[in-house]
Amino acid sequence: PVGEPADLFTGYPFTLRMTPDAILLNEVVITPRTAEEYLKMALERRPHNYVTSPYHAWYYYRETVKENGKLTQHDEAVIEAFLPRRYTADTTRLYLYGARRAKDLGRVQFMQNYVDKKQSKAIKKAKKAKKIPLDSAVAKEGMRINFTTAYWLIDSNFAWNNLGFLNPAKFKLYEYAITHVTDWLGYKVLVIRFDQREKVKEPLYKGTIYLEENSLAVVAVDFGLSERGLKHLVPGYVKPLLWTMGISFAPPKLTFHMRFKQIGARWDFDYVYTSGFLHIEKDRWFKDDEVSDFTGEQLLYTLRRSDDVPAKPTSTLFIRRKQYLHKQFKGDYGITDWSQFNIPRHQQWEQ
Repeated sequence: PVGEPADLFTGYPFTLRMTPDAILLNEVVITPRTAEEYLKMALERRPHNYVTSPYHAWYYYRETVKENGKLTQHDEAVIEAFLPRRYTADTTRLYLYGARRAKDLGRVQFMQNYVDKKQSKAIKKAKKAKKIPLDSAVAKEGMRINFTTAYWLIDSNFAWNNLGFLNPAKFKLYEYAITHVTDWLGYKVLVIRFDQREKVKEPLYKGTIYLEENSLAVVAVDFGLSERGLKHLVPGYVKPLLWTMGISFAPPKLTFHMRFKQIGARWDFDYVYTSGFLHIEKDRWFKDDEVSDFTGEQLLYTLRRSDDVPAKPTSTLFIRRKQYLHKQFKGDYGITDWSQFNIPRHQQWEQ
């Protein structure tokens, strides 16, 4: 009836039988809600669906890169986090509880000579300016692939501030469609697929959003780069530079798997797993061309959390917000027994 609360019907087909009462009822018009409307409702219910009180948490973090199957980067860390009350101006504070870096890693071979020359010039310049001791052993690490910072992943508003397809102000850039309702880890979830619109001239995302049927909480998101936006991935002003350097690459593959878990009657972040692949080539005159396949992954997983927030952190090394994590520690730090942390196997992240 007009003015009455709406009900969500997830089973179909269904039979609707209506009889006239006080007035003669000749017809009824049913207009289903759009995917965008469901997403807006989900976003409006965030304060009721997710943990909003401050809490203390521990996360496992890992980033790994391989070049042509050979490991070139492998850093692990356990991060202690103080998360503020949600939807406030307070900021998340992160501390490095422990970290380690794999030993005997290979150097990135792609454009190694170019990187070595550039580093040598930088070292000579620094020595001349007396910014480093003349006898300083400067490690030539070669090229390194930098991931996002830990704050970008852990910050309490990550999913809502950093993902345009969950921002109503950017809904116009995407196409959304409800596909079906399915069972997911014991819950009924509404499945919404999305992709950037054809006419959007920038690289955006394509993927799937899962809404828990009763609360409309976003409980899982799988997404990656949209094929429609790959041609806009490299800015026009960069293309001539790449051509001059003889560098070309195939469209990269990048996927994200983000999960939430239920804490009492509410939901909270569980983990985010990212994986990527890039095939890149460099043409060389009178020499063999350089060809490399890079694979990488980044994982942030919740080890434990508590509503009892201590006055001081257990860890003493504060993680700087705008600096990559690998630059904030050298070698093994803090933890001697890593077996105490129960990290699920790699195969589980894409489930």
